[in-house]
Amino acid sequence: GRVHGGVISGFLDFACGAAVFTTLTKKEICSTIELKVNYLLPMDLGDELLAKTKVVFRGNKLCVVHGFIYNKGKKAAMASATFNIVQVKDD
Repeated sequence: GRVHGGVISGFLDFACGAAVFTTLTKKEICSTIELKVNYLLPMDLGDELLAKTKVVFRGNKLCVVHGFIYNKGKKAAMASATFNIVQVKDD
């Protein structure tokens, strides 16, 4: 009845990536190069989870994001993620 840590990790990777997307131009793409997750409280199947993320650094090639998952108003997991920013070349 518990949610596996890999599911939580995937959710945080997605949520942190969505924060990075808000900083990208049409000629940039990104990929995760590091993700650290701390599991603070157990989560059960059926729980409604809320992710909140924030870009804490955006350079030319790297973007760092911190995020939390909330369950019933309490912090249940946290993440620190680093993303690689790549300029897309015109053909």
